[in-house]
Amino acid sequence: MNIAEQEKKMMPNFIAKIMLKNHSSSKRLKEEISLIKSGILKHGDKILDFACGPGRLSWEMAKIIGNTGMVYALDIHPLAIKNTEDMIKKNQINNIKTILTSESKTGLENQSIDIVFIFNAIDMIRDKERMITELERVLKPGGSLVIKNKISFFLNKNHYRQLFSESLIKFVEEKGKAYYYIKKK
Repeated sequence: MNIAEQEKKMMPNFIAKIMLKNHSSSKRLKEEISLIKSGILKHGDKILDFACGPGRLSWEMAKIIGNTGMVYALDIHPLAIKNTEDMIKKNQINNIKTILTSESKTGLENQSIDIVFIFNAIDMIRDKERMITELERVLKPGGSLVIKNKISFFLNKNHYRQLFSESLIKFVEEKGKAYYYIKKK
């Protein structure tokens, strides 16, 4: 799918602008930053911020992992990527690279990522099989996946625990509305 086809399928720009603005000041953002600062990240980690939105969380990750690490901020919406790139330029950040994608393709090397974060986007990803295949490919053996999502009224907690049940990525635990997974070695 090319970018023009992708843009036809994505949310309209005015909705994306509202979401980007609301994300930056929410209570949810504070909880997500707290999770990032909980000790889960190490200096030098390679991180994939899957569905990065406005990039605020990518920036928080980049501060923790330092210049020897890298955050790959991925999103399908050009406005999210533009917002993230503007933040990178304004703040002279050297350890975040953006990825505008369709169909969950990252373009990253096999087994190159230590941790994948998916914050409040998992239910919006249409092709979960493709996403799972890509995450299996880019995560290092023993690498982690963290999903923090506002629980949908239509899904129960077991949905998130079982989402990766047929993959190399296995559910480990649930803590504070976040689901932790690890890729088998």
